[in-house]
Amino acid sequence: MDKYTKVRSESDEMATDDGSSSPNCLLLRVSSGGKIRRYVEQALAHFAGTADGAAVKVLGSGNAVTKAVSVAEIIRRQQAGVHQICTIFYSNVTDVWEPNDPSLGLDILRVKRSVPSISMLLSLAPLDPTTPGYQAPLTEEERTAAL
Repeated sequence: MDKYTKVRSESDEMATDDGSSSPNCLLLRVSSGGKIRRYVEQALAHFAGTADGAAVKVLGSGNAVTKAVSVAEIIRRQQAGVHQICTIFYSNVTDVWEPNDPSLGLDILRVKRSVPSISMLLSLAPLDPTTPGYQAPLTEEERTAAL
């Protein structure tokens, strides 16, 4: 691969129909380089500034899956009455590689790979408890024990 340079990555994220299409839903795309504190502050500010139907969708893929789970759990412990629906899936990523020297006659390479991803919908409004991945709000005892 020393004769190629990675030009870009194209992601085909799978859409999950979990009710997060409402206008009161904040989308947090967690990256492996982002600060957990900033994501949590953003979500808590959204919950404080909107009506009871507020929701936050936390997305993470690849190395950011564990950080996305941490963000969601911290939010659930700091905000009372948060319902959660968790969905695990694979995102298809296509990496595009171009040759360093076009005179060699090498083709452009497209490498497809599957990356593990997670989507967590956090909502102050009650969600359907029969949905796979549903978690009820934490009790006050569970919330304070973790802090």
